[in-house]
Amino acid sequence: TIAGLGKTFFEIALIPHTAERTTLGALAPGDLVNVETDVVAKYVERLVKKA
Repeated sequence: TIAGLGKTFFEIALIPHTAERTTLGALAPGDLVNVETDVVAKYVERLVKKA
């Protein structure tokens, strides 16, 4: 879930199930990840409209 949005970044929140069963739980703040923009764009657009 997108938890925060800045001009050059976004933050996510993981449920324990996802954190335990994927490699996302091992990441530290600032780690680089590959994100498919079509999925992210949907959430970013929603957040921008609320702002």
